[in-house]
Amino acid sequence: MSMSHCCRAKKQTRPLVWTKRQILDEIFYQLKNGCNCCDLPSYLPPYSTVFWHYKQWRAEGVERADYGYLAF
Repeated sequence: MSMSHCCRAKKQTRPLVWTKRQILDEIFYQLKNGCNCCDLPSYLPPYSTVFWHYKQWRAEGVERADYGYLAF
């Protein structure tokens, strides 16, 4: 499964402010540090934005995909 398939663009009402990479960075930051949403650094996207994208990806089955294509 390619990254473009996992992060398909949805119909937007306004332009994206945050990149998909920034959204993934916040998800990984929370997984690594186990912090609350109020303790996140200000340079990361708002929690509500990240959670919305996470719900969309989870509904599409992305969390079960092979993440071996992500470069760390």
